Amino acid sequence: MTFDPTAYENFKIIIEGSLYDADFTGDIKIINRSELVDLAVLSRSFEMQFKLPDYAGLIGGIQIRASLKNLADEILYHNDSLAAAQIDVYFQYDEKDESKEEMVHSLASVLRHIWGSEREILTSVTKHYRNNVYSHHVNKIVVSFNRLVTEEQADDLYELVEFAIRSLIKLSEEKRNM
Repeated sequence: MTFDPTAYENFKIIIEGSLYDADFTGDIKIINRSELVDLAVLSRSFEMQFKLPDYAGLIGGIQIRASLKNLADEILYHNDSLAAAQIDVYFQYDEKDESKEEMVHSLASVLRHIWGSEREILTSVTKHYRNNVYSHHVNKIVVSFNRLVTEEQADDLYELVEFAIRSLIKLSEEKRNM
């Protein structure tokens, strides 16, 4: 019996290789890589975070997730049309100025312009306090495809990485001007 990699594994190789290539050429700097297997629900996730080499104020990330159902549909039923995973692209930054909390919404509109209106743009703000005194907040903006990405779309992941890097550049420019 031969081993056939799952869609999750194929997606991981494409995204990881593309990001390391961009790191090698100096376009970005990879700052974190994580691969987890959740034994409680039998799922897998892979995530890479990156930043621009000259600007640490904003982090980009790409996350791939495959649930037990995704993996079982593909492995047990040997059906290529079921070979899929969830992929999200996100951007986050810390902000010490509490009055700039709303800045996340203008950055989200920049992403909507780049990624198109058919993508769901989710924003979240997490406030941090030390001894009941405001410390900072973390803004996170997620570009969600709101659907599974199938193996038939694997070649689009190269472009997804390029869009993520271009988005990081544009958001960094926008954030610097605010």
